[in-house]
Amino acid sequence: MVDTVIPGVGYTFFPDWHLAPYVPVMKRLLSLDWDLFVPGHFWITDRQGFIDNLAYYDRMADMAQQAIFDSLDPHNFTEVKKYTEANLRGEFGELFRFQEYCAMNLSRYMQHYLTGGWGIEGNWQPNTTPL
Repeated sequence: MVDTVIPGVGYTFFPDWHLAPYVPVMKRLLSLDWDLFVPGHFWITDRQGFIDNLAYYDRMADMAQQAIFDSLDPHNFTEVKKYTEANLRGEFGELFRFQEYCAMNLSRYMQHYLTGGWGIEGNWQPNTTPL
């Protein structure tokens, strides 16, 4: 599988990800018996790293909604970076590539909520039954 779960924070700003169904669909893989996740790109992770990465995305979704409530402008990257440092460093600052990508991740999640996501294909109810 490519461009899925990796150790650390998201490695980009997710320009084409359907964020709403992503985590529930990826969690389906936890119903399988495996110890090592080998994505087609990037870094190998273990089961706990996989779980931790999905928890990061869940937290990012919550934090993006809070940032909107706090009137943060997702296009003011200087302020997004400060907000990320103040609100996410304590929880995720030790994750691989936090410094490089966490603020971009937050901005992208905020834009997802402010624009309504990708429309129908990005906001559908995914199949979450175990595999």
